[in-house]
Amino acid sequence: MVYMGAVLETYEKLFGHMLKELPTSSLQTAETRELHSSTSGVTPAAGKEVNDVEKGLNYLLKKVEELKKKYTDEITFLKKLQGIRHIKMDNKVIQSKALWELAWLYEEASTLINMQKRRRRHARRMKFERPPQYSIFP
Repeated sequence: MVYMGAVLETYEKLFGHMLKELPTSSLQTAETRELHSSTSGVTPAAGKEVNDVEKGLNYLLKKVEELKKKYTDEITFLKKLQGIRHIKMDNKVIQSKALWELAWLYEEASTLINMQKRRRRHARRMKFERPPQYSIFP
């Protein structure tokens, strides 16, 4: 889930960058006017193509933003995780706190893995077991 939020955020940045790279509509219309006036009878297709690309990118960007709203919790979690990268490894206070919290963290991580294994075993067992047969006669 966190991965999907990060991927959607990357697509959002990519489409935004692509929209900025497109020639502006005012420049495009000026260029097409020059092209149209210099070559009579030729239609300005390049301006239409850029406009179509811009509309397409805006549509995709809107859809990615709508989908990204569903992953807001994961994205905020991801941003908090990115703060871990900036921990000062040579700070003695941080090193001391890390050693102090390691036992608790190790215990939490171990129980989490065990709980996940138990859930998988339970789900697998429930998949192969038949539902109980109820009878009115003993």
